[in-house]
This record gives sequence, C-alpha cells and structure tokens, in this order.
Amino acid sequence: MSNIPCTFTISSGQAGGKLSGGFPKQGGGFYPPLSGPQLEKDDTLTVSVEHPDAASAPQKLTGIFVFSAGPTVPRQPKASPFVDEHGHVRCLQRLTADKSVANGKTLYTFAPFTYRGGSDGHYELTFVAENSAAIPPIQWAEDPEFDTGN
Repeated sequence: MSNIPCTFTISSGQAGGKLSGGFPKQGGGFYPPLSGPQLEKDDTLTVSVEHPDAASAPQKLTGIFVFSAGPTVPRQPKASPFVDEHGHVRCLQRLTADKSVANGKTLYTFAPFTYRGGSDGHYELTFVAENSAAIPPIQWAEDPEFDTGN
C-alpha cells in the first residue's frame, strides 16, 4: 500500500483559471495530461493545492473531484475506480481542506481516496479548487489522468 500524491499549484496573481502540477514523475517533473501513475489495490490518492501567497490565501479551500473514464477509453465498464463503504461508485466528491503553512509554503491537503481494487482501467480526475470565501467564488481547475491495476 502506498500513497500517490497529486499536487497542484495556483499561479501567483491568478484570479482563477488553470492549475499547474498534478501527478509527479519519479525523478522530477509531472506526467503529461494523457498519462499518469498506476494505483494498485489499497493505494491511496491524496490531492493537495499549494497557494503562492500565505497572506492572501483563504482559511479553507473546497475541492470538487470528478472521476471519470479517460477520454480515450470508450468501452471501459466503470466511470470511477473509487467506491464507498457500501460499494457505490464515487464519481463526484466535494471536500474541504484547511490552510496549513510549513517550510514557507501554504498548502491545502484533502482527505485521501482509497482504491479498493477490481476497477482496472484508465481514468481522469477533473479537479476544481474553489475559494468560496471570495465574492464571487474563485475557481482553478486541472484534469490529469491515471491508471489502476489490481
């Protein structure tokens, strides 16, 4: 069992738009949009967002997670590899993360998703980070892909 991190960064001075980052590669850099890491049974996926400015960072960020079959996989039987404790497929999840500051970085880390196995395939995570304390709310998004095995 291992944890697969997915870390996004909000660009400095950006009032909404695209996040950078995603799933890191071994040895540095990030996977390109059409590839990613492989989750195995009992691995966890943890999403974090780094904010560029501790002074203007909100106390909380809302994370909207949409899991779906990868766009290049038309006949994949499952839309999401994640299921809840009742065996229901989780395609949409809304979570909140509190601001933390460590080593000069402002970070929001969301609760992890556990892959329970049995949903081999190619998936996409559409992730939206929202500062809902702003009026109107500010949103940033990215949609990296990943694979699962047994």
